[in-house]
Amino acid sequence: MKKKSLVRISGGLGNQLFKFLAALNFAERQDRELFVDISWYENSGKDSKIVSARQFELPFFPQIRELIRVKEASNDFMNLNLARLARRMPTKMLNLAGIITDRNAESIQIRKACYIEGNFENWKVLPTDYKLQNLLTFPVMSSKKITQNQLFGKDEFIAVHVRRGDFLNLPHIYDVLTPKYYSRAIASMRKKVGDLPLVLFSDSPKDADKWLRPSIVCDIIASSEKSNHSVDGMHLMSKASGIICAHSTFSWWAAKIGTLNQNTRHVILPSRYFNNFTPIGHDLHFPEFEVVQVN
Repeated sequence: MKKKSLVRISGGLGNQLFKFLAALNFAERQDRELFVDISWYENSGKDSKIVSARQFELPFFPQIRELIRVKEASNDFMNLNLARLARRMPTKMLNLAGIITDRNAESIQIRKACYIEGNFENWKVLPTDYKLQNLLTFPVMSSKKITQNQLFGKDEFIAVHVRRGDFLNLPHIYDVLTPKYYSRAIASMRKKVGDLPLVLFSDSPKDADKWLRPSIVCDIIASSEKSNHSVDGMHLMSKASGIICAHSTFSWWAAKIGTLNQNTRHVILPSRYFNNFTPIGHDLHFPEFEVVQVN
């Protein structure tokens, strides 16, 4: 009987992909059976005026759905509060306890993974590209088998992702990007892929369009009303010839999937994701992804 590992999943779709796929990589390397704790979603967004509610969306990916084993945190695993406390332990103690966090995720000393707790926004801890391509197959789009040509009338386009929504409620963390970043990114992108139409993707499309104007006018707005869940939006974005990412793991994954499927020829990332002037570093920056400076 295989030993077990438990990963706690939280956040939006981009966060879910990082957490689950990193945990799957750890578990498979150690021949363990992976379980997921999704109890966070029971109270997601409730009584909160700051953070929007989230759904557990990983099962929309057919290949991932087959691997998901849901288990609530219980006596079979380390108590969640203890695991959070343990994240402050020295690396050697974390390894001995079998707790994997962002701090020791790349450690070659890990011999077991009882509890996995972290963001894992680091390409080095993900499965191989071959494995990712097999796992990240999209379902038939819920919006009546719609294609990007049917939706946009374009075979090729540049996706511009603008993250608004609840990011606006946390300006001390997320007030990073400005229309100037997008202007620089569009100019650079068009040198790489040509003068293609701009398609705006956003969790708040009308607000994002207004925020970009008058310096940037997108040719098409991909309305969130055309899809029943955010997987459709990621699917359509991944078909773009060029993707300009927001400070968001959602567009990072659209870009990664687009390059894996050879749809996306060029990707641009912001130089930092948060308002503390911490650079993005090499955790999300592939050599083939261009980084454009933000103010």
